Amino acid sequence: MYPGTYALDIEGMDRLYGSAAQLATKLRQTTMAAGFLANMAIAENFHAAVCLALGKTGISVGRCVERRQKRAVHGVLRTATSGRH
Repeated sequence: MYPGTYALDIEGMDRLYGSAAQLATKLRQTTMAAGFLANMAIAENFHAAVCLALGKTGISVGRCVERRQKRAVHGVLRTATSGRH
């Protein structure tokens, strides 16, 4: 994996945090409040989530996840220091 990249198995987290997009938003906000730049991606498998997190800025939710909220999904959080530390 790439430095600053964290993989999460978020299956079942919708009971606590709502949709995958809501969870991604909360994770990104918390990470950025701690002084890190963050890209968050949610996809049906690990590799797709990594590609989205590395290739897009902000929050990305794969199309399969949007259509099937009940499927097992993986989240990838890609961070870098923002220079505030």
